Amino acid sequence: MSGNRAFLDSNIVIYAYSKTDLAKLELHKKHQFSFYDGLIVASAMECQCALLFSEDMQDGQVIQGVTITNPF
Repeated sequence: MSGNRAFLDSNIVIYAYSKTDLAKLELHKKHQFSFYDGLIVASAMECQCALLFSEDMQDGQVIQGVTITNPF
């Protein structure tokens, strides 16, 4: 996985930009994410992460280049 970034949604403090706020609202509507899951996915997209580790979201789902993976 050299060069790829991963984003883990456990115990993370996220600084939300207005660009991220708009993206999370779109994700919330389009993919029916909760407010916080939308924020996590939008932040991972903004950081250009390839992988997002989450046990709460659908394993294998790809959203704008971010693949959600269940680490368990």
